[in-house]
Amino acid sequence: MAGSVPRIPQAGGRLPRIGDAAKTAWIDLYRAFAALTGVWPIALAISVALSLVPTVLTGPGPHGAGAQFVSFLTSVADAFFLTPFIIAVHRFIIRDEIAPRYRLRPREPRFSKVLRLVADFAGQHERA
Repeated sequence: MAGSVPRIPQAGGRLPRIGDAAKTAWIDLYRAFAALTGVWPIALAISVALSLVPTVLTGPGPHGAGAQFVSFLTSVADAFFLTPFIIAVHRFIIRDEIAPRYRLRPREPRFSKVLRLVADFAGQHERA
């Protein structure tokens, strides 16, 4: 799999041009989707399901504190259940390791570290 898509050479000590960085990002995205067929469909299903939860529980349109609390809980669940996907994608891009399936292992130190990072980011997004 690693040889089917051309790689962009390292930039050396300088930053790559914006076009080269964007091209690298799209190539990495293509490679990740092609290689992680046992991971991304599950992550997509989780993401779609969790995006429907606030609407199902509170109905469409703006609501008060209850809707904000449901949104917060949905963000926490999203961070928890998508952490294995984030780990798999990063390990693939950085180390060319292919995760054969979706693995939810919350007791692993790597899972805890990534979950904290994602939850912090989601918390900042909710406050913004």
